[in-house]
Amino acid sequence: MKTVRNDNAALATARNSVYELLASVFRTGPSAAMIDELKGSELSTMLSQLGFPVEEHLHRATPHQLSEDLDVEYTRLFIGPGSHISPHESIHTEHGGNAINELWGRETVKVKAFIEEAGLTISEQFEGLPDHISAEFELMAHLAGHEAELWTNEKPDEAALCHDIQRLFFAEHIDQWVPLFCAKINQQEGVSFYKAMADLTVSVLEFERDIFEISEQPAALQATA
Repeated sequence: MKTVRNDNAALATARNSVYELLASVFRTGPSAAMIDELKGSELSTMLSQLGFPVEEHLHRATPHQLSEDLDVEYTRLFIGPGSHISPHESIHTEHGGNAINELWGRETVKVKAFIEEAGLTISEQFEGLPDHISAEFELMAHLAGHEAELWTNEKPDEAALCHDIQRLFFAEHIDQWVPLFCAKINQQEGVSFYKAMADLTVSVLEFERDIFEISEQPAALQATA
């Protein structure tokens, strides 16, 4: 039993690290410090195992220059001005990704309520909306980290409940729109770094479906099939 709990704690810890990484990548253009972290040996190995070609995307320029280039790409892709891919759930689930000015939709309210019902609060330093992709990934990271602590402290019932809460949020929110968000990134010209990160995200979502035993196709993809 102790081995099972240790394995579950290790898995939850790994999931926490991956979600924290994805939250950082999609929160803003990567800083030079983040790029250095991505190039770190342990994280580099983990990313390679997940299918992200670290050498190809992070060693072609100095961290400072690469940070500046990717900041420009991030702004063009996700902020604008002009046509861009909104990183907000409500835009994709309620408006098909096209009504870029229609923020604070129904799903935004649902995500905010979910966060509060989980006993969490949104940091005052976070200036975005609750349904921003980075906020949703941060929520999953926090819950996975908490699950790891519960397994480590030998509280299996509470750990299982925390896991179920993650499954619910993943199924009702992340898996309903992030696959479509990633597909839209891959339709863009250039932006190889963010295409690679979109592919990495898709791999993580597939892994999560296996973990949560979710086999059905996300509704967002059914709508576009």
